[in-house]
Amino acid sequence: MITRQQGSHSARAIEAPADAPRVSTSGQHIGAEVARDLEAGIARLGLGLEILGVSLTEARPPAEVAADFSAAQAAESQRDRRGNEARTQAETTVTAARATAGSRLETARAASQRKLLGSRAGAQRFLALLAEARRAPELTAQRISLDTMKALLSRVRRKIILPAGNDVDLTVLGIEE
Repeated sequence: MITRQQGSHSARAIEAPADAPRVSTSGQHIGAEVARDLEAGIARLGLGLEILGVSLTEARPPAEVAADFSAAQAAESQRDRRGNEARTQAETTVTAARATAGSRLETARAASQRKLLGSRAGAQRFLALLAEARRAPELTAQRISLDTMKALLSRVRRKIILPAGNDVDLTVLGIEE
């Protein structure tokens, strides 16, 4: 009977006026406070008992602070919800950023690999051309000249090909030399 009275007294002692600086909306927090108060009262009375746990089956705020208590619970619930939303958004953003970074890294690696392979192929073509130039320099020079003309002429709209040694008046065609 003494512990029940002490428990009731402890529970009422936790009830604070509406202008109290702290608001506890957690049943576990209130239960822990009641357990501490009970242990202090039992020790003060020298009863030799030990509190193993406090279980709250029902907790209602006093009528005069019920609205404030409900508002505090709603605010705590909203804070928790917003925190969860923020964590979810952060995780989503980090995951998307990592995916984008990975994609960009792979794109850069692929471009690097293509450039490297293209450079190696160009070097191989040059070495093959160098070997040909050492074997037949005049033939290689003529081939390079023809390949260059072929590449250039494909980009020119009007083409006039004259045989070597012929003099033609290009002003008739509206072309200046």
